[in-house]
Amino acid sequence: EAAKVDAKTPEAKPAAATAVPAQEQAEAVPAEPVLFGGSRRAKIVLAEDHGDVREFIRGLLEPEFDLATATNGDEAWELVCRELPDLVISDVMMPGPVKTTTMAGRAKQLLPNLVILYTSGYIESVIGEMGTLDRDVHLLSKPYTSAALASKIRERLEQRT
Repeated sequence: EAAKVDAKTPEAKPAAATAVPAQEQAEAVPAEPVLFGGSRRAKIVLAEDHGDVREFIRGLLEPEFDLATATNGDEAWELVCRELPDLVISDVMMPGPVKTTTMAGRAKQLLPNLVILYTSGYIESVIGEMGTLDRDVHLLSKPYTSAALASKIRERLEQRT
């Protein structure tokens, strides 16, 4: 069975976070690192306040991407400014004074080609927070499989290049 990340409640932990089947791990990230201009791996900033979920995703992505992680919108914004990533993956509902949507808006002003991939277990809250979802808003609903996350990342990065 595919490993899933389920963070609908603050107490939730990723299902099978430590026991991801080897076959799915192999399918979870691209076989080759995603390169830009043939010279570097794609840079991703991951903003996730749930430690278990963040570490699970880190384990999936670090082998193939340059990854920096944040636990709130403030940290994510600092990382965007320092790392100049190709992609930001951010939970919509994050603690701290800087809302996810504010961080993402600032990031897009700084890096117009930046792709933001939102994740949430609360679809109704996302629509309430963001209003109607624009065409360029990319959302991955929790729980999701590692294969679904990898597919969405590849799709977003390919559209960027």
